[in-house]
Amino acid sequence: MFNFFKFLKRKKEVKFEVEGEVYKIDEIGDDDKYVFLTRESDGVDKQIFNISDELYNKILDDRSIEYLVYKNGEFQVK
Repeated sequence: MFNFFKFLKRKKEVKFEVEGEVYKIDEIGDDDKYVFLTRESDGVDKQIFNISDELYNKILDDRSIEYLVYKNGEFQVK
């Protein structure tokens, strides 16, 4: 069973470049600690499972994802 937070009411849309493509974050999962992205160019979805406990806890505390960065193949807190 997946529970997740949807960040639909962000003031600013958060976008990341992943493997040369621009993605936006759609949701962040809490059971398996994943990030669900949508590629801007064609709407294809991508799911990334390597988010840290630190990142997950910060998202829960702040209810925001505007401070995330994607580096070295993983999401990190700025």
